[in-house]
Amino acid sequence: MPRVAGWLSPSTSSSTTWDSGILAAAHISDERAYALELAHSISPTEAEKWRSGTPADWADDSYGVARNLIYGVWPHDPGELPTSYEQKGIYVVQVQLEKAGVRLAAVLNQALP
Repeated sequence: MPRVAGWLSPSTSSSTTWDSGILAAAHISDERAYALELAHSISPTEAEKWRSGTPADWADDSYGVARNLIYGVWPHDPGELPTSYEQKGIYVVQVQLEKAGVRLAAVLNQALP
């Protein structure tokens, strides 16, 4: 099972790493400020692109990130991962959170006009 030196235990699963480990390792102390920072970093072009499509398209997009990066070109063999994995991982997590925020807002705006 892969782990990053210094912040994941040998028993940490890949899903735990991506569900909470990478974001926890970023040591974010003010979640509200972090959320606002993410929201303000989204360009109108990105927002338009991310809110297009269907929930099935969005799931395919997330699956593609996992397939092509996390289980594709990035190291994922058992053992210790390089520390650069965390830096790459936090960027992926941030973009996925930004996409999720845009998409949730689109669904809520459609459901609650």
